[in-house]
Amino acid sequence: MSHFLHAPSWSKLWRYLYPHHQQCISCAHSIIASSVYDGLCHACASRIPWIMKPQCKVCGRSIYCEDCQRQAMQRRSFLLNRSAVRYNTDIRSWLAAYKYRGNERYEGVFGQLMVEGYYRLQAELSTHFGFEWSPAWITSVPASTNRLQERGFDQAEQMARWLAADIKLPYLPLLERTRQTMKQSEQGRQERIRSMAGVFSYSTMAGSLVQDVLQRHHEPYGYINRISSYIASPAVPMQAPSLQTNQSLRVPVQLEDERDANRVIPILLIDDIYTTGSTIHNCALALHELGAQCCVKFQVISLTCARS
Repeated sequence: MSHFLHAPSWSKLWRYLYPHHQQCISCAHSIIASSVYDGLCHACASRIPWIMKPQCKVCGRSIYCEDCQRQAMQRRSFLLNRSAVRYNTDIRSWLAAYKYRGNERYEGVFGQLMVEGYYRLQAELSTHFGFEWSPAWITSVPASTNRLQERGFDQAEQMARWLAADIKLPYLPLLERTRQTMKQSEQGRQERIRSMAGVFSYSTMAGSLVQDVLQRHHEPYGYINRISSYIASPAVPMQAPSLQTNQSLRVPVQLEDERDANRVIPILLIDDIYTTGSTIHNCALALHELGAQCCVKFQVISLTCARS
């Protein structure tokens, strides 16, 4: 006992008196008092690089963004992106521990980051439009088969499911990958844009999932399409390249009146990191293709954990 008391760190005494005392998953220091974020000490939680006031209305970057001024971004298939945090050294380390080393204790941290990011997005849009904005449902960017086998889980799906459960909205797995791609971290900007073209399609069950949600919703879904006025360069859905069309998925939705034909259904698309926007753009193309097959209009807004 005397040897224990003379240990260099008094945290050993704390762990003796309080056996459930935890260590921070980031810095490994003892968590003396519980943090708002499960598994993080107050010091690490205080360093979370929140994006409080996005400077770019398109991608949500915290500084001026030259990428979103490019002509190609005028033809993007999603309306806007918002990210909860900046992709700094801490976030890169946490994501690596979660994605590549399978540290499941980070799942709650990233889930909480997404929830806070969502409420900031909701407050921003609700303030602008004068009504409480909310998506009809949540979906996510699908991981490739190889990544799924390597990691055993899809981090974007886990984040999306956590958020959906917290805000009590349906999570619909609507997308799938049509081919494997190189890791985004190993490619430059132009390589990423080229490699992601035509990678995503809607899944076999997507039409049935959408139909089920629409039929269970008694009021007209969505809102009159004036949301694109929020940004200077509205999203213009492009023709989806080489997406397989399945006529059996065509699901006519009964419209109450002519006004409903102008309604759009807001969809929240979740991913872990926003870099060039090419992944979000190509996922949104597939979702617009699905909307056309279901005879409804989708408005795709993305929420990512981090903005690089």
